[in-house]
Amino acid sequence: MNTKMKSTVDTTDVADQMATLRADISTLTSTVAELAKLKGVEVSDAAKEQIATAKNAASAQADLAKQQAAQLHDQANEFVRTQPATAVGLAAGLGFVIGMLMTRK
Repeated sequence: MNTKMKSTVDTTDVADQMATLRADISTLTSTVAELAKLKGVEVSDAAKEQIATAKNAASAQADLAKQQAAQLHDQANEFVRTQPATAVGLAAGLGFVIGMLMTRK
């Protein structure tokens, strides 16, 4: 009779421990899922910040390129205005060289 009672207690203990283990696994799964979600948000925020930084840098470079192009345009206009004969000669010579390069095979 003592063995039968001990077997029942052991079975009940194992069942209780299994229930506790299932609850712990469920809690652990929820915690890991929440942590993954938080890390995902952190990674997403970091990526958004890097994208914003890259966009700002690209915008600054584009603005600088526009300014340099405008300066070159102004310099070219000033050169043509102050030295029209030289400008026409350069344009003709450049056109001739480009034409020769384009017709070569």
